[in-house]
Amino acid sequence: GLALQGVIAGSATAPGIAILAATGKRPVLVAEGAYFNEDIRVERVLPDRVLLRLRGDAVPVVLPLSPQPAAKAP
Repeated sequence: GLALQGVIAGSATAPGIAILAATGKRPVLVAEGAYFNEDIRVERVLPDRVLLRLRGDAVPVVLPLSPQPAAKAP
């Protein structure tokens, strides 16, 4: 139950940011290199996905950007 709800592009001086949400919880901003929780680290933030590293795994996990429902016009 983990979804990528958005990304904020990084630059030469600032890391990329992933907007991650566990099922039933509020979204959290997690910078490249930081941990979402004790087992999941954000390895790399790309425009349409993030690479996550699970503790003890050598191969990163790719989490694609989740489609968001369209906003209703007033």
